[in-house]
Amino acid sequence: MLYSDLVRIMPFGDSITYENHHTDDAGPARPTGVRSAYRNYLWYKLSDVNFEANFVGSQRAGEDIHPEFDPDNEGHPAWTSYELAESAYKWLTNADPDIILLHAGSNDWDESVSGINDILDAVDLHEEKSGHTVKVFVALILDRVRHEEWIVKFNKNLRSLVNKRIANGDNLALVDMYQGAGIDYQNDMTDNTHPNDRGYEKMANVWYSALLGQVAPEKMYSDLPNQEVDSLYTYPTTIVDESYIIESDVDELNRVVVFSTIVPAHGIIF
Repeated sequence: MLYSDLVRIMPFGDSITYENHHTDDAGPARPTGVRSAYRNYLWYKLSDVNFEANFVGSQRAGEDIHPEFDPDNEGHPAWTSYELAESAYKWLTNADPDIILLHAGSNDWDESVSGINDILDAVDLHEEKSGHTVKVFVALILDRVRHEEWIVKFNKNLRSLVNKRIANGDNLALVDMYQGAGIDYQNDMTDNTHPNDRGYEKMANVWYSALLGQVAPEKMYSDLPNQEVDSLYTYPTTIVDESYIIESDVDELNRVVVFSTIVPAHGIIF
């Protein structure tokens, strides 16, 4: 799929957006190419309903995941909301997103949401300077496996902040990751802070519902063996080397794959 002239979505946050486990900090760290967090699952689900997105951001992670998805994001492991706010305007100016999926504050260890407020101020400034309206979905942040009361207070303050800014005209929506994702903190986490594949897909379902205004499909890609998606998605590469595929589209309902490829020896595209 070509990643241009589509809805520009910025997954924005910290390690929960990028996917950085505690074991990566202890070493040896996993390659960035295998880190996809919720982003690949959201991409697959949006693609299933022909919602064409362009994930944007200064970071790339998950480029080795198959089936492929757009690995661009604005996830910064270990960053607080305050640190994210310091660079937010620059990132927004460079990426110019239509939509932001914001899950930040997990590294703050404090009930204050002033860092999130600063990020939203940066969005307002970007809108003013660019003339481009941005929709921001602001998530109540996930809890830890070992429950943290400061997160309860943070989310309460975040809810108040978002509702106040909406009342003042900001183009925001509050998304409940804390309870709304249905994450089982004993079974859906890979460590005290970060979801495992099933937990991340539950996050993707919440983002999907927020973006489309409808319940996410029951199909869970993370339940499939080795995270394999429908064999239709790998069909083109059984005929042509992946590096020669220009664009592909999968219609699961009608079991059809349409793809464009090039024959390099002759310069033919079909």
